[in-house]
Amino acid sequence: MDTNPLRDAVLDLISTHARPRGISRDKLLPHLALTDLGIDSVGTITILLELESKMGLTLDTAFGLTTPETVADIVNLALARTSA
Repeated sequence: MDTNPLRDAVLDLISTHARPRGISRDKLLPHLALTDLGIDSVGTITILLELESKMGLTLDTAFGLTTPETVADIVNLALARTSA
């Protein structure tokens, strides 16, 4: 993944919710399942709500009925909402 300030901020946010807390961004590989990082469905929703409040993104309808399952899912969702 290339350097992008929004991407970096999303990875930092995921890192704060992952187990162990504060896992380094270089270990947050795109294919990793959020559950493998100790992030359950409530944690995923919390991350999405924090993205909305901290970054001014509107994500409520962006993912429809599909909940993000991987690191890449959340990063791509945030990036898509900034270009929408």
